[in-house]
Amino acid sequence: MPYLAIAAELSSDPHQRNRIMVLRMFFATLGVLVGVGLAQPTIAHFGGGAAGWRAMSWIFGGLRLISMLTTASALRRVPLINAGAVPGSLLDQLRTVAANRPYLVLLATTFVSNTGQAASYTVIGFVFLYAVQAIWLIPAFILRMSAASLASQPLWLWLPRRIGKPHAYVLAAAIWAAVTITWLWVGKGGTDVATLPGGQPINTQHLLILLRAVIIGAFNGGFILLALSMMTDTVDYQRRMQGVANEGVFAGLFSAMEKLAFALGPVIAGIVMSAFGFVSSTGGAAAQSDSAITGIVLLYSVIPATLQVIALLIFSRYRLPES
Repeated sequence: MPYLAIAAELSSDPHQRNRIMVLRMFFATLGVLVGVGLAQPTIAHFGGGAAGWRAMSWIFGGLRLISMLTTASALRRVPLINAGAVPGSLLDQLRTVAANRPYLVLLATTFVSNTGQAASYTVIGFVFLYAVQAIWLIPAFILRMSAASLASQPLWLWLPRRIGKPHAYVLAAAIWAAVTITWLWVGKGGTDVATLPGGQPINTQHLLILLRAVIIGAFNGGFILLALSMMTDTVDYQRRMQGVANEGVFAGLFSAMEKLAFALGPVIAGIVMSAFGFVSSTGGAAAQSDSAITGIVLLYSVIPATLQVIALLIFSRYRLPES
């Protein structure tokens, strides 16, 4: 929560705040790349087993501690916008938030969007296990998705200056939804086009999946950071409208709704998987019917794409006065 609240206090310039969010997304994605790409090699370097995992945890834990303390220490020397706080109880402060229509529209938009993403994240392993039948492809998929998100950040710094944050958000979310729905036609077939050093064949379906990873990563990174950037804009709007703003309340509610969405998504996934006849197992991968696999694919394609479209319809009500 504090990182969202502080972001709204660092600058009164919306483009400067977007730059801050781009840098945040850059380093957050870099952390994912380091975690996914270097964790297993680090474990292997220290002999594998419990000793390898222990060494990796100490090294990565130390890196995390240093990075977080460096951020907190550096912020001590940064002047923040001090607009005071809305007096009164928490209920009074929530009433103030409720009067901020742009914030409420953005809050509802991100809640619906995050719910769809959370439902899809629940079944990613099942998609690669049952629909693609290439579970070994997941690390390559995640690495390419993260790398694309990292590489696309300059675009999301430049584009909002040209067309505005709301239009850039709609563009990123719409393209993400369009590519996400193509998972509906994913399968295990395809012509072999290459062989990995370990002898694992790569076919055309695998290449299309890795292409999806690049596009999804680039545009997912865009609409996530723009949503956070616009959240700081709504706090700034509150400050301009009333002269004060409770950044912590805005950030706390935004974070709470995000957590709720990521709790609701797996519930939706569980309901859909049960309805389509998914067979659970604690003793290895259980055989699944065509109906169960269809349910899994729907959760990774049609359902998140549909919820993203609904989110964009809600977002069409977003209006942020300039002054």
